[in-house]
Amino acid sequence: MNKTDFKTLFLDNFQLLTQKAFYIVRNNEAAEDIVQDVFYRFWQKRDELTVNSPKAYLMRSVINTCLNYLDKHKRMVLTPHEELPARMKNDTAETIAFNELNTRLRAALEKLSPQRQVIFSLSLYEGLSNQDIADQMGLQKKTVDNQLGTALRQLREELAGYVDLLIDLSLLAIIFFIFFLLGLG
Repeated sequence: MNKTDFKTLFLDNFQLLTQKAFYIVRNNEAAEDIVQDVFYRFWQKRDELTVNSPKAYLMRSVINTCLNYLDKHKRMVLTPHEELPARMKNDTAETIAFNELNTRLRAALEKLSPQRQVIFSLSLYEGLSNQDIADQMGLQKKTVDNQLGTALRQLREELAGYVDLLIDLSLLAIIFFIFFLLGLG
């Protein structure tokens, strides 16, 4: 690969790869550094590599480098929404329950492996099919199926006790509301 081809490859793919890296690591500076490092390593090893699809190779390299970054920095891929829904802002019990759920969800997500976090994120937040995730990450569809199933099972186990608490809080809120309507509260 000559300099002109490399420059074209860089210009055509830098933005897409940086967006993908940002989506995984949630840090602009780190995402750009990762993509630049991947391109640098690609250029350094260009004579040693036999690559059929440079774009696919770069995408896979960026994803792997992001996973390594997450492992090293113990960062979460997923960032549940911080904003409380407007209807919950004035209800203390629901606000407490929402904050507790958010905290527990974050803790549960952090326990997932970086690869499971990425797969879960791509499925839930980007709405990609398992086959699309497999293609994008260079994995078998069955691997994505298994990783997603394991992630959901882990989250269900981590949040199991909390779901019961939410149901109890909801029932308590309904009882107070009924008492209020009946004039007993």
